[in-house]
Amino acid sequence: MSLARMPRVLRSILRVTQATRRGLGRLSSWMNAAAGWSYLAVALFVTCDVVSRKVFGFSSGSTTQIAGYVLACGITWGLAHTMYERAHIRIDILVMRLPLRVRQYMHVIALTLLLVFIGFLAYSGVNLSSDSAMFQSTDLSALAMPLVIPQSIWTFGLAFFTVVLATMLVETLVLLLLGEARAIDALLAHDEAEAEQHEMPTGERAAS
Repeated sequence: MSLARMPRVLRSILRVTQATRRGLGRLSSWMNAAAGWSYLAVALFVTCDVVSRKVFGFSSGSTTQIAGYVLACGITWGLAHTMYERAHIRIDILVMRLPLRVRQYMHVIALTLLLVFIGFLAYSGVNLSSDSAMFQSTDLSALAMPLVIPQSIWTFGLAFFTVVLATMLVETLVLLLLGEARAIDALLAHDEAEAEQHEMPTGERAAS
């Protein structure tokens, strides 16, 4: 491939990854909404279980387990949407004060490390779910729920987050090759850190 055609190819790859990221973003919004509604549902379930135990002397005997499953699954299902909103906690005090040409590489490193970590969790989740299915493991509640059900739901959230991170990393690397440092910063900089950057004195922003 000639060097003259390289930017054109990179632009094509960029359009595909950006379209993929937007599509995954819509799905992440639905998953995040499902996680939120599941929290509301489990809150109502716990309330009804407590009332029935106090008033009627009847309990499901599985409140703790179900609430724990919903909490864990809701967290993983909300990870991707939180990434799109740039709301994950990051220590950006030093990073956002670095020059933009250096900061873009720090964003790439941070995204790569996060992808490796979440990918490892997703891989471990797949193995855990497979083992539970193989041994037909159940929990210790009165429902004796097969553990593969909550574990698979939990793992799906991690796997989806892994796909989102991989897509964003490809897009970021293409932007890096195209010299689009500001686009990388806009894509990955934390909202609060970005706001602090805008509040810096004009002289400091110019130096960046």
